This record gives sequence, C-alpha cells and structure tokens, in this order.
Amino acid sequence: MEEEQEEGRREKGEMEEEQEEGRREKGEMEEEQEEGRREKGEMEEEQEEGRREKGEMEEERREKGEMVVQSHQVNAFTEKSLLWGLLFRIGTL
Repeated sequence: MEEEQEEGRREKGEMEEEQEEGRREKGEMEEEQEEGRREKGEMEEEQEEGRREKGEMEEERREKGEMVVQSHQVNAFTEKSLLWGLLFRIGTL
C-alpha cells in the first residue's frame, strides 16, 4: 500500500512538472507572438514613413514642374512680345 502511495506521489510530481513545462512553453510562445506583433508594428511604421516621404518627393516634383511650366510660359510670352514689337517696328519704318 505504501508503494502504491509512493507511486501515486511520483506520478503526481511528474504531472506537475509536465504542467509547469507546458506553462513555460506557453509563456515562451506568447513572448514570441508579442515580438512578432512588435516587429510587424515597426515595419508598418517604416512603410508609413516611406509613403510619407514618397508623397513629399512627389509634391516637390510637382512644384518644380509647375515652376518650369510657368518659366516656359513667361519665356514664350516674352518671345512673342519681342517678335510683335520687332514686326511693329519694321512695319513703321
């Protein structure tokens, strides 16, 4: 009878050790999942930063393009004005 009780205590101890190991493994898995979520958040932040920078660069290009277009428009207007002025001068000679 004592042997059976000893066997029961030994089995109970083994089960408790297995349960403790299971809890440890569960804790490790939760830590890994948390690390994965943290890394995912960091990657999303980097992607958002990249999109923001891309938007800023596109805005700068658009502004430069508008300035170039305006510059060409001014040049074309000036050239036409000079040509008309020259033609008028030639016509009055």
